[in-house]
Amino acid sequence: DWFESDFVAGLTATMDKLSIGSYFKVYQSPADIFDSAYVMGFRLGYDDKDLLGQFALHPYAKVELNFIESSGNGSGNGQYYEIGITPGHTFHNVALTLPIRAGFGSANYYLGNRGFGYFSVGLDAAYGLNFVPECLGQWGGQQTPPSAYIHCRKSDDPWS
Repeated sequence: DWFESDFVAGLTATMDKLSIGSYFKVYQSPADIFDSAYVMGFRLGYDDKDLLGQFALHPYAKVELNFIESSGNGSGNGQYYEIGITPGHTFHNVALTLPIRAGFGSANYYLGNRGFGYFSVGLDAAYGLNFVPECLGQWGGQQTPPSAYIHCRKSDDPWS
């Protein structure tokens, strides 16, 4: 069964090495495993490539706050927190990243009011579409990537 589908819309501002973003996100379960959740999220990221060069980690932190007494676990409340890094390298026209993240919850975000949610490691690949005319915008690298990914996840969640 299709466990989860997410819709996200947001904006991010970048100032020097710092990026600050906000977004609206809807978590839905096509298989009706959990109720839909509506959240407002905030993300803070840092571009450390000038400090670490090709070994840059690109650390970030984010928080999601539930709207309208909604949460996927049915409790009607809770907050989600995530910290992570996304080291990567570009080879010719292919950008590879290794997203590593940990998710946490408070105020009964995860059933049983567990603080730890999951740990995830993945491999993302993005291919730059350099053949698209520049007048149509940037379609390459990590900016607007058509991508494929594989993630392994460790969770205390009984659904995982």
